[in-house]
Amino acid sequence: MFYHPVKKFRAVFPILLFLSLQVIAQNEFNPTTHLGFHAGVNLCRTRFSPSIKQHIFQSGYTGLVFRHITEPQIGLQVELNLGQKGWIENRDTIGEYKRVLHVFEVPATAIFLFGKKRLKLSFAIGPYLSYRRKENEVMNLSDTLYFRDYYLKPLEHKSEFGLVAGLGIEWHHRFGIFLLRGSFSHSLTRLFPLNVPEFYYNDSSMQVVNVSAVYLFHL
Repeated sequence: MFYHPVKKFRAVFPILLFLSLQVIAQNEFNPTTHLGFHAGVNLCRTRFSPSIKQHIFQSGYTGLVFRHITEPQIGLQVELNLGQKGWIENRDTIGEYKRVLHVFEVPATAIFLFGKKRLKLSFAIGPYLSYRRKENEVMNLSDTLYFRDYYLKPLEHKSEFGLVAGLGIEWHHRFGIFLLRGSFSHSLTRLFPLNVPEFYYNDSSMQVVNVSAVYLFHL
């Protein structure tokens, strides 16, 4: 009897095709979408040039978080945040001056995930846009003679644009994602414009370290 390998392959081919489709189906990635909230603390300072002696400004920070993972380890994260930023000037024996900025902030970052199924390390980077809702000043100075020219004057620009980057440790559970993260943001815009001669600064950009806890649930 003559042996025909083509016919034998035709008989085996449907089985191989079925097994291949099963493997592909098991490895196929399904995009995920999560919504949640976070709460944490801002540690702020303003980089002035010429420099101004400062204390760290500390405030609360909270908001909503939307995350969409489009690839196995890559996605997009957008936040809607409310909080406070600002700076505290140390005037030595004269006293202190504090400027408090109440802001609404929208970071939009690319997020990268590394690690096992449950425990992951996340890295986020991207731009943010901030809008100042209001501001107020707290002055504890012994003599008005030592007032700087911008005291009691509102900031000229209400918007701020910058970059933010952060690292997080995530625990993925069937009840959601629990995340502890830290981030650093740096403003690319100045608090004081360069064309104001009475208080000229080469640089007056905000810098913020944020530490927060995040909870995300699956949509």
